[in-house]
Amino acid sequence: MWDNVWLIVKYDLKRSRWGLLVSVLMYAYFCFFTVFITREQFPLDPAETAGRLGTVADIMLLTSMSCVGFAMTGDYRVYWRSDIFSKRLLFLRQLPISVRELVAARYVLIAINTAMLSVLYFVPLFLFGPLGRLLTPLQIVSFALTWVAFGVCMSVMYAYKELAGSGKSYFLYCCVWAILLIAIPVLTSLLGFGFVESSVEAVKRYGALVPVIGAVVAAVWVGFWFRKTERRIRSRSFSR
Repeated sequence: MWDNVWLIVKYDLKRSRWGLLVSVLMYAYFCFFTVFITREQFPLDPAETAGRLGTVADIMLLTSMSCVGFAMTGDYRVYWRSDIFSKRLLFLRQLPISVRELVAARYVLIAINTAMLSVLYFVPLFLFGPLGRLLTPLQIVSFALTWVAFGVCMSVMYAYKELAGSGKSYFLYCCVWAILLIAIPVLTSLLGFGFVESSVEAVKRYGALVPVIGAVVAAVWVGFWFRKTERRIRSRSFSR
């Protein structure tokens, strides 16, 4: 099984080199602005008052981590017109590769991209932002892994639409989530809740327990969407 999985993964990594470069630049951009936003949100000088950028910080973390598992290749520019994902899946289904291997390869690629882009995003964030001085090393790792778990959960949902839906449905799905990832932090801020602030307080209080819970939830979530994606691909008209 894993020979076919790695064959697909290596092919996708090779063809997405420029897309990965774009993603690297994009996450460097995200990190740059998150550093300045968190400096305003978490002032190190006790005499300073916290800024009102908590909602912006929430939006930055939620949106950036929601797509952390993907390299921004050229396919994502035209998929709603050409349905290129369905065409690629149709081609792969004609090869002696099982559905399970196809889904597993996509998940391995998500894991690789998530690891690379998360390091690029969080390491400078803690080195140059205030969180690196407000949190202990264990709390820093716990905070990052908690958000990585969220990113993995979001990525497998996008992978389901990419592998099991049409280009138009995937585009609509992305539009809906783009709106929600902005609207939800705005609404929760009116209730006095902030995702970044709450996650910082959680890791301060509970430490490694927070990412452990996040990892368990992510593992169950990934297993659910893996089986759901596999079943949906088998039920498509071109499946064997």
